[in-house]
Amino acid sequence: MFLPATFSQYLSFIWRTQYIIYIPRVPDFCVLVSYIFVKWAGITDPMSGAKGGAIIGLLYGAGMNLFMYSSMEPNYGNMLTDIIINSVMGAIAGAAIAFIIGKMK
Repeated sequence: MFLPATFSQYLSFIWRTQYIIYIPRVPDFCVLVSYIFVKWAGITDPMSGAKGGAIIGLLYGAGMNLFMYSSMEPNYGNMLTDIIINSVMGAIAGAAIAFIIGKMK
């Protein structure tokens, strides 16, 4: 397989081959949580940030899994595990974001 040496060659390779660039969801999730905490909820302490992040992570995980398993036979064990992992990751991200927002105010 062709491995591009520079970033411009990489972008050219992506454009020519029509590959989808995989971008992890972590930056998008953190921007979403930060916006919700600052503009809508006013969350500035880590405990309430963890609760809010867990709820957002739970909703995100449930939505993602329900969409993913909508066209196949659902595996409820994997679905539940992924929803729990998304909730824990959301709680950790929410606590960290709220801690930083609290320090900035």
